[in-house]
Amino acid sequence: MGSPLVSVIMPVYNASKYLPEAIEGILNQSFSDFEFIIIDDGSSDDSPKIIRKYVKRDKRIKVLTNKENRGSVKCRNMGLKLARGKYVAVEDADDVSLPNRLEVQVQYLEDNPQVVLLGTSYHIIDETGEILTTVEVPTKDKVLRRILLKNNPIDHGSIMFRRKEICRIGGYREEFVYAHDYDLILRALEIGEIHNLSSIHHKWRFRKESISAKKFALQTAFSRLARKLALERLNYGREISPLKPEPMRFQIDPEIQFQLRVCKMLVWGGKFKRARKEALVLMNNPAISSWIRIYLSALYLWTHMGKIAYPLQRKIISTLLNQGIIL
Repeated sequence: MGSPLVSVIMPVYNASKYLPEAIEGILNQSFSDFEFIIIDDGSSDDSPKIIRKYVKRDKRIKVLTNKENRGSVKCRNMGLKLARGKYVAVEDADDVSLPNRLEVQVQYLEDNPQVVLLGTSYHIIDETGEILTTVEVPTKDKVLRRILLKNNPIDHGSIMFRRKEICRIGGYREEFVYAHDYDLILRALEIGEIHNLSSIHHKWRFRKESISAKKFALQTAFSRLARKLALERLNYGREISPLKPEPMRFQIDPEIQFQLRVCKMLVWGGKFKRARKEALVLMNNPAISSWIRIYLSALYLWTHMGKIAYPLQRKIISTLLNQGIIL
């Protein structure tokens, strides 16, 4: 039997609550020529049981099992070593791929051989599946090259890349315990073009237990390191700094950070009524700083005044960034 055109790689760690929806999202794709590599990273919940149920149902699923938790970056590289597809699609165990994602991405990559990595626009959903906001991403390589040296506008869970090209640059760097996706994308820029599709093909779930919420400060520190190394490669032709992030000067309590980001996403998504409610609850928390109260006030103003309040919010964000407070 020949190799499939696409390998879908999905690490799983204690994701039983969302795992069936994630698996179904891949198995129900309009495109069928794929293998589905699931890496159980030492789960202690019902995830292994759920995976076994789907293995019996669909022969395209292959399972790797770690006896102990090794982390998502190691799991992704394990999947890459096993993958046989021309293309690799990334999936996370708490996210959802929309039905025609693989079909549309494969066709785009087939039509555009200069593109090495492709993302899509996406919905951000909460723990219940409600859409907090929709992110319409920049699409062209020239624009993405400029933006990527400042921040990452690419939804990692939506990407598909050319397997041989990414393996040629070493896959994910395991020193990047966090932000390994950002580091990979920045290195991929050096071997080909990176595009996004303007159409929406993925739902990214933002929840308290996710790395982006629980380890936001570390994620930010490693993201800064990825940018620093990318600039060194661009300017000097090699990396100079050690693969170790600088500590953050200031860290917000993870619970408060999570609530702040939910408020911001609700405002972006036009969910003003819920945003006002969440902001007022947080403003009554005695643990938050005066700067965060001002930031929340700007968000609250936005829900009433719209973009008139945007300059005030940008000024506040700039001040917070200068103080080392990342929102």
